[in-house]
Amino acid sequence: MDIVTHAVMGAIIATPFMDSHPVAAVCFAFGSVLPDLDAFSRLFGKSAFMKIHQTYSHALPVIALIGLLAWPALNALGVPALGALTLALGMMFHSLLDVTNTYGIALFLPFSKRRFSTEWVFFIDSIVIAISYPTLIILTQFQSLPGKTVLSCYCAIMLCYWLLKCALRRRALSFSPPGTVSLLPSALYPWEFLGCSQGKDEVLLFQVHSLTGNVTREESVPLFDREHEELTTQREFKIMSELSPAYHIVERDQKESGLWLRCKDLRTRNFKTNFGELEISLDLSGAVKDLVFHV
Repeated sequence: MDIVTHAVMGAIIATPFMDSHPVAAVCFAFGSVLPDLDAFSRLFGKSAFMKIHQTYSHALPVIALIGLLAWPALNALGVPALGALTLALGMMFHSLLDVTNTYGIALFLPFSKRRFSTEWVFFIDSIVIAISYPTLIILTQFQSLPGKTVLSCYCAIMLCYWLLKCALRRRALSFSPPGTVSLLPSALYPWEFLGCSQGKDEVLLFQVHSLTGNVTREESVPLFDREHEELTTQREFKIMSELSPAYHIVERDQKESGLWLRCKDLRTRNFKTNFGELEISLDLSGAVKDLVFHV
């Protein structure tokens, strides 16, 4: 999820405990956003960011180690041991939410580099936002209401929603065409999924209405990977192809000065952005003369 939604959800869980266990509550809220501070890896370049983001700071073994190291450190500052535990729990809560999103996370580093992604909920989800923000307002502005009861209702609703999204995606997958490699949830409509079906030299883009079973064909995108196989070894291309099963060379244009190519993740169509796109310019001899990585 985006860091703001992580912060809101963490604050919702922490708020009812602020009076009885303020330090533990603050540690949980901080832990719920701490993994995304790996975004500062951007200082080392775009490729470093894409390699580091949602890896070690999101991995359960690393989070457990952070909790163990935080215990004596916080204790030296006079913070109860419960603070280290809730800090780790907040980080785990963050990671488990991210598993259900788009690119997935390296959940078991350093033991495995494999990324896990269920594609249940898009990282910005209209229903999650519509429920979470009012809940936080209720907890903070209407303190006469029983906070733990409000929290229990919120957690029950969120759990039911995540289970519903799981069921909806499974149903959408049953209607999807053969060769489907990805089925991302819509950011707006819980029942709508955006799919990619992989062919030999093309990818079919489609939408599935999981309630009606209606499949809408968007377009068939030609691929140029096999014709420019040497470019798929570029560092930026390899990084993105490890994150997405539908990252390909999808456009090319012959210019007077050489060949221009665009590489793109065909899955993420919720927003009209160029995140992850790679533009490669070749000279007349076929050598790379310019490269633009949009991250």
